[in-house]
Amino acid sequence: MRIGITGAAGFVGSYLTSRLIEKGHQLRLLDTSVGTLKELRGVEVIEGGIEDQAVVRSFVKEIEIIIHLAWSFSEDPVRSLEVDVKGTLNLIKESVEQKVKHFILASTAVVYGKPVHVPLIEDDPCLVEEARKPIYALSKFVCEKLGLIFFKEQGLPISIFRFWWVFRREIGGRHLREMVKKALEGRELEVPSKAGGSFLHLDDLVKGFEFSFLNQKSFGQVFNLSSLFLTWEEIANIIVEEVGSGKVKIVSQEDWKGSSFLADVWNLSSQKAESLLGFRPELRESDYRVLFKEAIRSVVDKLRSV
Repeated sequence: MRIGITGAAGFVGSYLTSRLIEKGHQLRLLDTSVGTLKELRGVEVIEGGIEDQAVVRSFVKEIEIIIHLAWSFSEDPVRSLEVDVKGTLNLIKESVEQKVKHFILASTAVVYGKPVHVPLIEDDPCLVEEARKPIYALSKFVCEKLGLIFFKEQGLPISIFRFWWVFRREIGGRHLREMVKKALEGRELEVPSKAGGSFLHLDDLVKGFEFSFLNQKSFGQVFNLSSLFLTWEEIANIIVEEVGSGKVKIVSQEDWKGSSFLADVWNLSSQKAESLLGFRPELRESDYRVLFKEAIRSVVDKLRSV
């Protein structure tokens, strides 16, 4: 299939690109900084931003499936509206105009703002004003709603995927880096009791996307994806074990003074994706725990080398 990927040079995009190349798809890649994408053979690369209508028109031409990953991650509301929301709207409108067969929007669990149920399901309220990054949450939520409006009014075949924290051989995130730094310094890692979140392995994200490809059951739907749930206590113990120093202090919910986001339970249910798409995590939970440890080890190794 002819697949277009925005944000193809990013952490998720670069891995998705490599997997889809392996599967023989024809790819057109778009990013503001294409970097090593130019070294890929057999793919078309466009350098530019989604806020540029002319770039978007060229990108969408003759594409069957669009996977929209590009995002500024800016907390400046003006920039987020002018780049992220406007850019997504450009893509949506051009996809309708050029009759794209499937539009996939990568969203985020941050749109939920604050979990109100355990586990979180797609019909739970989106309290974006309570999110740890409210501008990011609001912009993503607006783009979700724009896509669903165009699905209802103009037949845009859109599927939306929400996830919390992705990993593979590496894992990002300022908070995890700070925890590793504390352990390297032999300091105490304070974590709230019972809280944690759903981590998504990149292979499962690719699998979720693939299960939705041109699948009419996925059109106009929002899906959560998750591979395993880990508490902050489990994560802190993994870090201490990998570092070989530091110690873990568990703080009760009542006594926790840190970020409220860290004290929440971000346990995403993938049941909807399982029932409608046939999605299942690729591996057993024990296997994902091993892979998660390896990802943490890569963070430890990088910070040690600094």
